[in-house]
Amino acid sequence: MRKTVDITFIKLQINQRLADESSISERQHLAMLLERILFDAKAYKGFRYLTRTEVPVNCEPGIIWDSEANRAISYPDDSRREYL
Repeated sequence: MRKTVDITFIKLQINQRLADESSISERQHLAMLLERILFDAKAYKGFRYLTRTEVPVNCEPGIIWDSEANRAISYPDDSRREYL
């Protein structure tokens, strides 16, 4: 009997860890694992970087956005992501 897992649930759980106070190393490993799962399941739809309002206070965001120029200024922590 073949068992299956709910990829949406796995993605939700990992996305939450990518936004919390986990270490950069842990976030990088989780992102690699999730990407592998999503690619193998043909369910990869990309990701977006998390903004300052989406990460804990005093934590670096994935992107700093200049709303006036409508462009990214910098990417302080590229492990701060949300997979779509």
